[in-house]
Order: sequence, then C-alpha cells, then structure tokens
Amino acid sequence: MRAIVLAAGQGKRLMPLTTSEPKCLLPVDGDRPPLEIQLSTIASCGIERATVMVGFGADRVEHFLNTHPIPGLAVDSLYNPFYATTDNLITCWLARHMMTEDFLLLNGDTLFEDDVLQAVLDGPRAAITVTVNHKSEYDEDDMKVTLDADGRLRAIGKKLSLGATDAESIGMLLFRDSGVRAWRDALERTARHPDALNKWYLSVVNTLAQTMFVRTTSITGMWWQEIDSREDLDTARAGFRRSALRCQPPSAARIALTSTANASNASNPSWQAASQGAASGFGWVSTNNASTPVATAARASGATIRRSPPLAPPAAPGRCAAWVASKQIGANSASVTRPRISTTRSLKPKLLP
Repeated sequence: MRAIVLAAGQGKRLMPLTTSEPKCLLPVDGDRPPLEIQLSTIASCGIERATVMVGFGADRVEHFLNTHPIPGLAVDSLYNPFYATTDNLITCWLARHMMTEDFLLLNGDTLFEDDVLQAVLDGPRAAITVTVNHKSEYDEDDMKVTLDADGRLRAIGKKLSLGATDAESIGMLLFRDSGVRAWRDALERTARHPDALNKWYLSVVNTLAQTMFVRTTSITGMWWQEIDSREDLDTARAGFRRSALRCQPPSAARIALTSTANASNASNPSWQAASQGAASGFGWVSTNNASTPVATAARASGATIRRSPPLAPPAAPGRCAAWVASKQIGANSASVTRPRISTTRSLKPKLLP
C-alpha cells in the first residue's frame, strides 16, 4: 500500500513562521516536524511506500526527506508547480498516476496516534473510507460531514449547516479495490471544470457519495491534531511536551533511553520499578512480553495483561516507553537513541491519556 501526503501548501495562517519554512517542516515535537511524525507513524502501521506532494519550499522539503530517512518506508516526492494559485484538488489530481492500487490519502497538517491509522486500516473493507471525529460542537472551519444512521457518508464540506453536521473529517481517506479507479476517474472529470483550481479534493468525495457507498470510520476518543493556526501549533507542541513528561518512569527508577538496554536489566530493581510504572500508565505492556518483570508479576497474581492502559480520550500523544519492550529484556539488546516515536513494531509506543 502507498500513502500520498498532501504537503504542497505554505500555511499562510501561520505567518510569519511560514514566510520561508513550509508548514510541514515547522518543529512540533522538539525538532521533529509534522512530516517526520506522519511518515514515522505511517511506517509503524506497515505501509511501505509514501509519496509526498510538495510545492512551497519544495527544495527544503525534499532535502529534509533525503536527510531524514524513515526505516522501512520508501519515500518519493512529486512537485505541484501550481501550488500558489490552486487549492488541494489540483495537488491531488497531479498524483493520480500514483493511484494504481490501494492507497491512503492524508493531509500534510494532520497529526495522529498510530491507533487512528490502524483503526482505519483494520476496519471493514470498503471502496472509499473517510476518517471522522465526533464532538459536541462544530464551527465554520471544520470539514463537516453528514452521515446516515449506519455511518454512510452523505455529504461533506465546510459549508454544511451546523444542524446537518454529524461529524468532522480529519483529512485521512483510504481507497481500496473499485474505489481506486472511481476516485481517479472522478478526479479527472472534476479537474476539467473551469472552477477546479479553487476546489478542495473533498468536494470530489461529496460528489461520489451521491452515487456510491462511502464508508466512515470514527476515531472519536483517539488523539489527533490538525495544524492550521498558531493556536493549533501551540496546542500540538504543548501536547508533545506533556506526553514526554508522562512517559518518564519514576525518578528513582529513571532509565537512560540513550543507552543500550540489555538482559541484566531484568534483575535490576530500577528496571522492575519502571516496568511497574509502565503498567500503571507510563507506557504499554504487550501480551507477548512474558520475560518482563511486570508481565511475570501479573501472571503470578492472576492479573490480566493489558496491551494498553484503559481506554480514555487521550489529551496528547505519548512517546517512548521502550524500556518495557520485550526485546530490550531478552538475549538481544535494543538501542533507543532518542525518545522518539519508534517505527519498529517491537518497540511500538502507545499514545497515553
């Protein structure tokens, strides 16, 4: 499967931060920009190829991609020379020759935890799936959605009335089987209209929804964040800072994540304390981590081994908790050089509430 990331825009609402730097490269998690976080999450969910649509600051974005490879993900870029005078429908249309098999279409300013993407990939198979979020109130800037009782998408657009709004699109769509050809053909038809230069690509989804089944997947309660404004950017940065603190084990049991963990940690009281901290919300415990102290203790007491903390709406993305990954305790050591979202499945972090 391929992911297509639409990152051609400048992000003028973030000026002057985006005077010369594309929005997708603004630092969000320390020095990590949205583009790197997105690609890392895409790779962690098993997608092996990605095409990044570039426009404003294309040289900067392509240089970043060349100097920051993502393990397990082959990334290329495609330039939209019309980025300054068109909306994202044309950017999407320029990528149509990449749409030859199942693919994920993603806005370049949407951050999300890996469970969001996994829920979409693991959901019932449909030609077109739109990822939506439910909340108590919507505003004029939301990409609003009208749904049937069974979750079928009936309409989508920013101009939908609040009374007709059931959810909002987060900017993540999945196309499979007949949906790939239907989407590509609809893009081609729409791009020939005189007003196509000023249209959003979701207007094509709205048209298709009138004649074919468009499924939705709700990710309500999971963490995601769109970055459109300075307020959005500050919210995302604050969320990552909070989660970085939450991911730290108790100070008495602190483990240096920049060093290599080895089998001797299994008998270390600090390691055991950190593992117990992970079980209580500092990280995650996989059901196959039989060698970890926390898993052993839980089995001895008859407790249930949870893959993640009890479900609750996360307030911010979490990171690292790699100190409880089983491969760091077994015969083979594993290195964690920085507290980053890992793209290695065995060290896959959870986003914590």
